Amino acid sequence: MINFVLYEDGKEMRERYKKIILKLIGANNNNFKIIEIDKYDQEAEKKLNNIDGNKIYLLDVEVPGKSGLDLARQIRNNGDWSSQIIVITSHEQYSNIGYTSKLLMLDFISKYSDIEKELRETLGVAVGIFTKQKSITFTLNGELYQIPYNQILYIEKSLNNNNCKIVTNDGEYFTRDTIQHLEETLSNDQRFMKTHRSCIVNLSNVSSVDLANNIIFFPNKQIDLIARNKKRELKERL
Repeated sequence: MINFVLYEDGKEMRERYKKIILKLIGANNNNFKIIEIDKYDQEAEKKLNNIDGNKIYLLDVEVPGKSGLDLARQIRNNGDWSSQIIVITSHEQYSNIGYTSKLLMLDFISKYSDIEKELRETLGVAVGIFTKQKSITFTLNGELYQIPYNQILYIEKSLNNNNCKIVTNDGEYFTRDTIQHLEETLSNDQRFMKTHRSCIVNLSNVSSVDLANNIIFFPNKQIDLIARNKKRELKERL
């Protein structure tokens, strides 16, 4: 799922952005959402914190409550470096003062430029970044999910059935795939290791390991699923 977050107080501009997105993605594509925010308040903050999946932000510099640049800083300060950020502004001088490199912004676009052409091209790059990454893709309750490998912390088998839970920093996703099927899917990627009959771990996202207590630590999360016969391999691969 790709979420396009339109952080813009002008309704006319939001409608232009939506038309550009629909032309690029296709109106019949169900694997995206468009989220509109016209000011920063508690409701907007809640909406931003509850977005699951890949995110492409279109940020206007002047939005009531919090500028687009301040929101970009907040996104990065919260540890989200994978979302794509595009700033659209009527203040062209912002593009020359280092914001792009410091906050890993994909582009600055002037509202006085050929915005449809420039935004379409930049959005194409942003979408390509997500769609070209290796991902686990599955459908649940009629909705298509696409989770990039690099966002996965671990995959855990459910206790009461053969389904699995895929855990990322952004949330948890449930799939009907078995742990055996997912192990086969990920078998050619050296980042992943089955540390327990019920768990597959993305080693590149491991912060530390406590082998004495069988605990694997990730940023803001931990699990205690290390089989005795997997400890040596886990230590060597880390």
